[in-house]
Amino acid sequence: MTETETQSYQDDLANLLEVLSGATKDDPINACQTFMHAHPQRSEGYFILGVLTYLSGYVGSAIEMVEKAHDIDPDVREYALALASLYSISGRLNDALYFAKVGAVMESDPQMAGILPPGLQDFIQAAGGKELHRHYIDASMAFNRREFDLAIAECELELKMDPSYVPALELYGRTLIEVGEHGRAISCFQAVQQHDPNCSADVQLSLADSFCHLGLFEDAKPYIEAALHKDPGSVEIGVRAYGMLASMPNSQQACRKVLATLQQNALRLEQPYFDYTPPQERKIRIGFLSDKCYNCFEGIALNALVQRMDRNVFEPYAYIQNINKDHMTQTVINTADSSREVFDINDKTLSLIMQRDEIDILVDMCGFGPGQRLSFLAHQPCGVRVSWLAPPHDGAQPGVRYVLTDDSTHDVQSRLLQQDQNQECIRLKSPLFTLPPVKGYEAPAPLPASQKGHVTFGAQMDFRALSSGLAALWGRLLDSVEGSVLRLNVGDGISNEGVNRLSEIFEPLGLLDRIQLYTPDEDERMGGFFDQVDVYLASSLDTPKGVLEALWMGAPCITKVDDSQSMRNIASTVLTGAGAPSWVCRDDDELCAVAKDIVSDLSALAIRRTGLREQVEQSALMNLDGFALEFQGQLANVLLRHVSAEGDQ
Repeated sequence: MTETETQSYQDDLANLLEVLSGATKDDPINACQTFMHAHPQRSEGYFILGVLTYLSGYVGSAIEMVEKAHDIDPDVREYALALASLYSISGRLNDALYFAKVGAVMESDPQMAGILPPGLQDFIQAAGGKELHRHYIDASMAFNRREFDLAIAECELELKMDPSYVPALELYGRTLIEVGEHGRAISCFQAVQQHDPNCSADVQLSLADSFCHLGLFEDAKPYIEAALHKDPGSVEIGVRAYGMLASMPNSQQACRKVLATLQQNALRLEQPYFDYTPPQERKIRIGFLSDKCYNCFEGIALNALVQRMDRNVFEPYAYIQNINKDHMTQTVINTADSSREVFDINDKTLSLIMQRDEIDILVDMCGFGPGQRLSFLAHQPCGVRVSWLAPPHDGAQPGVRYVLTDDSTHDVQSRLLQQDQNQECIRLKSPLFTLPPVKGYEAPAPLPASQKGHVTFGAQMDFRALSSGLAALWGRLLDSVEGSVLRLNVGDGISNEGVNRLSEIFEPLGLLDRIQLYTPDEDERMGGFFDQVDVYLASSLDTPKGVLEALWMGAPCITKVDDSQSMRNIASTVLTGAGAPSWVCRDDDELCAVAKDIVSDLSALAIRRTGLREQVEQSALMNLDGFALEFQGQLANVLLRHVSAEGDQ
């Protein structure tokens, strides 16, 4: 917009607001229509007309107008609050809840705040005499803030009042999954099925998810199949189903079938919504699209990278796809040159936003995650699209041109790319990511084996991993190291269903008496689990934080990489980056041999325990400056290649 156009828009908006204030005798509706005709790409006219229509008693037309305003400018708090109230009036409670929660985190437009009438400021009051499920509403809000204990309490209060209220049962089940109560979650979703035999595909997948977390894969599969049959064209359902199948052993064929269906029905390369214009006499703008801009390893890695980007060459923009926010979210917002929450913005509008932001390189960090934007990427927004920390599964991410890899991931990832989509890997000499030193941890404890006289292996208790063959492998390892025990971290506790599953898994192996369960004490120091662990065993489901914590507390970590699995083993990247590639094993025999070699000399293991933290600190895993330099250089190169190729056409 030129300076003249901007001045004309501001003058016309001021005139419209003057009409609304009653300062003139002009008709407000005619004034709105005149403004909309002069400025069809501005949202204010639609919103004001929507408010006037609502005041005239036409709720349906008001919704249509405010929806248009929100589509044009999705960041305005007043638009979201108005939609929440209008949807509440019309009985669309789920839509009302959604816009109420997103409106709570948006910035207010002072001019539009003065337009919003009292009847549209509170969606609960807007419902008037309608019966609202207040505890369910409070539970929904708490769930989206990730306050799961509060969400559970509110759901239980709601269900005491109405045990058959299906939305509360669904939310209760979803929350129980988040806190690891998978047996109780199964009961919730089965109750949903009883009350609503035609329940959604999402409920079917939630049931499957609960069974998967208990390692009951055969029980999960029928629900996955039912969900895919019920909604075959849904990207969200297909992606969730793929994620569950990928955690199962021998699932490659089933995963490929899901991806083929997705590609046939939804995930196809599409023409861009808007053309891309290469940079002219300006810095390169890199947009990071992430659903993990909070305190997790991806959020920490993103913030560490953006902090170190050369502002003489690059301008980093953050596009936040997650609803929940914490201190890391705010840190990313403060670190990036520009940031925007985009979780409620449709694909075409988001493409327009990025075009207006003049993004040259879009780095997708969502992948197949809960906040995936696969259909958005398929429309090829921006100049170059790169995947980082969220690689395409079997290449099924149309629109992504490049995938960042490192020594630990390149061979596997390069085999999965779609050659017909011209996908390529960018192989980094650095690790795939770097992490800052861990803060708040005291020095490692003395080697437990020196005090106890036997070796203690440690691992996270994850029934998906145990049921995928790791229980048998770890049992074999315990048999090969005389007197050794396995210490399983069960987090805050273990349910009765969990105890039963442990017995079902380890009793046939004759190992129940060699399994120790760990839950942290309230006054326990950070990393206390590893005070009693000599060697840590990581699965493909371990997080980088857990692996790094083991190394930081002096426990060597070993893992097995299965190239035939659809899931990536992130522990291998951490170990390779930390200078311990020999602890990444290719089969069961190698893992047992490496573990036995590590524990064969306890004196050497005790010395290694005291020096492992320093090794990690000096490794490539924590060379944040070197990683940032290579990352920027590689992206600049691919942009130059892209611009050059476009110029030759």
